[in-house]
Amino acid sequence: MKKVVAILCVLCLVFGMVGCGTSTTTTDELTTVTWYLPMNAQDDIQMIEDRAAEITVPLINAKMDIVTIDTSSFGERMNMNMASALDFDLAFTGYLNPYQRAVQQGGVYDITDLLTKETPKLWESLPEYVWDSARVDGRIYGVPNLQGLANPTAAYYETEYINKYNFDYEAVEKPEDMEPLFEKLKANEPDVYPYRPNWETKPWTDLVYEIIDATVVIRIDGSSPEVMFLYDTPEYKHAIETLHSWYEKGYIRKDLLSSGDATADLKAGKYPVVHAGWLPGAEVNQKAQRGGRDVVAKPVMTPYMNRSAALSTVNSVGAWSKHPVEALKMLELMNTNKDLYNTICFGIEGEHYEVLEDGKVRQNKDGGYYLNTDWMFGNQFNAFVREGQELDVWEQTKALNESAIKSPLMGFVLDTDPIKNEISQFSAVRSEFDVGRFIVDGFKDWDEFDAKRKAAGSDKILAEIQKQVNEFWATK
Repeated sequence: MKKVVAILCVLCLVFGMVGCGTSTTTTDELTTVTWYLPMNAQDDIQMIEDRAAEITVPLINAKMDIVTIDTSSFGERMNMNMASALDFDLAFTGYLNPYQRAVQQGGVYDITDLLTKETPKLWESLPEYVWDSARVDGRIYGVPNLQGLANPTAAYYETEYINKYNFDYEAVEKPEDMEPLFEKLKANEPDVYPYRPNWETKPWTDLVYEIIDATVVIRIDGSSPEVMFLYDTPEYKHAIETLHSWYEKGYIRKDLLSSGDATADLKAGKYPVVHAGWLPGAEVNQKAQRGGRDVVAKPVMTPYMNRSAALSTVNSVGAWSKHPVEALKMLELMNTNKDLYNTICFGIEGEHYEVLEDGKVRQNKDGGYYLNTDWMFGNQFNAFVREGQELDVWEQTKALNESAIKSPLMGFVLDTDPIKNEISQFSAVRSEFDVGRFIVDGFKDWDEFDAKRKAAGSDKILAEIQKQVNEFWATK
């Protein structure tokens, strides 16, 4: 009988240990949190992980294992990982691995209940509108990275030409006001293209509309739930007319449709004027893209935060993670512990960056760990200030977020299943009639485009999106 009792006790212990292995609570055993990120391999990544562990192990008894995947293949790889039920702990679910798609595929963990119970500091660290933007049917499946979320469009001018032609860029109120500068550049600078239309019609249309999907838009002022195609708005048609006239006048390069990637030409100084998104300190990045030439910027629209602004950079817990609590606690530290955050963003002082006299940092591009992706890892407002940025850059950015007009569709999630075939067909038509084609040819092919988009199902797309927006609007 004693032997039987002893055997039963051993079996109870064994099964008790097995039960512990399936628990989502923190245990005394050191946990390794795997984190899939879209970034180039870094020579000193192990050094960084070891330094990070010095911070995280005493706090949550966990360390991180960063798995890097090339940016160009990240979306496809993570799609496969989620489809195969891989038990990763954390993954970037932003623009390269869309958050809403990951949720719809069941590839990420519902963290709604864990947030306030296990990571209250994380919950408190992000504004309510950020959490609301991550809700899908009321549930939260990822932690958006707080950063500049209200990027107004701005015109960027190379300082050399502003000074040379005494152009008052601060007085520009609309894109057409730039034409006097274009005219002088065209007449006197044969080696440049006065304007790069990379922002397409946004300098006109973003002032009025937010795109929901498939170029269906709603007014940003919240005055009406009516949706329409961007192509059918007077602002879009005016923008095309203006851009086409600039093309005809020689302000836009003649080989626009075949010129390909403009990175090299931008760096070589071929584009004196461009439109792009703006945040405090953005001129530093523009200068780097232009081979070190100075630029000035003039925002041309009121800061606006669209419904998906916070979803371009999110980190989510994997649906099959064996330790979701530890994974979420790691994200809590990445968003609230400045020492850990800056270790992952910048590396180790003396090895990968130096602190300058004014408190800003200068990164060592050849140090074995060089990133410029603070927005990928957590709350960017905790980042060091880089050389060339203003010391209060993050305070400025935070103020921009808080002052921005918020989308009337904040929290709205479009269900594309009823129209997925039509969206795919419509996308093919849009590719055929790229905006560059309209810039070059004006409205010559407009009737053909109009007929093809209707044949692809544009009316059904519009009707379905209107139906869902109306349903959401009724809950506001």
